[in-house]
Amino acid sequence: METAGGAGADTQRSEMTDRAIVALGDAPKGDYVLRPEFLAAILPEDAGPLKRILLRPELKATLDTFKKADSKAVSAQTLYKSLANIATISGLGSVVVAFPLLLDRPDSWLRLFEVGDVLVFVLLAISYGASLWIAWRRPYDAWMTARALAESQRAKLFNNVVSATEPSRTGEIDPLPLQLEYVRRYLLDDQITYYNVKGDYHKLVAQKLSRIKTGFESSAFLAIVPALIICKNAVVLPQLASDALNFVAKPFVMFGGEKSFHLLALLGSSFQTTLAALEEQSHHSRNAKRYPATAASLDRIRTTDLGKARQAASSNDRATVLAFVRSIQDEIGKEHSEWLVAHQVDQVEPINQPDLTITSP
Repeated sequence: METAGGAGADTQRSEMTDRAIVALGDAPKGDYVLRPEFLAAILPEDAGPLKRILLRPELKATLDTFKKADSKAVSAQTLYKSLANIATISGLGSVVVAFPLLLDRPDSWLRLFEVGDVLVFVLLAISYGASLWIAWRRPYDAWMTARALAESQRAKLFNNVVSATEPSRTGEIDPLPLQLEYVRRYLLDDQITYYNVKGDYHKLVAQKLSRIKTGFESSAFLAIVPALIICKNAVVLPQLASDALNFVAKPFVMFGGEKSFHLLALLGSSFQTTLAALEEQSHHSRNAKRYPATAASLDRIRTTDLGKARQAASSNDRATVLAFVRSIQDEIGKEHSEWLVAHQVDQVEPINQPDLTITSP
């Protein structure tokens, strides 16, 4: 929480810095939407330099590009996850339906089993079709490319704001402290909150999937039951162990004999594989580790460097402020920049960094 004159990473702040902090305020949870034109309308009158910067035409053009890329990324993400889930769950469904079909078929159930045969084929066709569509249309690549473009435009917008020169008028706050607090409030604080909240969510889902997956993995041990039955007939087991084995085996022996043990183990393995695929598609485990790490890195930047940047802004030292913004952009841009390099994608501009050659006005 920022308060004028309050304690924090910087214990000695100038009057201009305190006024800029009050003008920009704090970041409420979940406020991730970029709306510079809306902010310009609600800023106090003494924040005039930032108001005028936020209403510049070049910022609107950058924001429009960001919104288009962000919308495309969301659409591609939805398409990819939907198709991937359809392919995975349909494949599992075919195994589930096929499970009873591989057991002995009573004559009275032949019609039902024939329907089951058709359903297995349909589910496999759906799974294969969804997989082919993913391979053909490559929605994952479209998602990542659009997301990288959107994030580069987000970076460009903040860079343009902090790099702009705008004179202050009588009674107004100096521009550089306002520009710095804009980055602090709408980039640094927002992203720390975002990565913390999303990291907690991914961690919770990853833990649930892991527990369910472990449960299904244990079903693979049912495949050893037939071997235990053979051992039971070959050696003398304690009465309690023999009774327990008979109790476990009875329902399976009634429905398919030893074959049912193997099929059930196969079914459990299929569920486990499906859960692993769903987890991989959603990136829950990856993001559960990466997001909190990114939040911690950004928080360290805030704790160790924000005070120095505020002092520099008060002294109109734009180069130091820009270097501070660069450290934030470097950390946020790692994920998307790494993806672009790994996939050799060059049709989007790189994550923009402030031009450190800009001199103070």
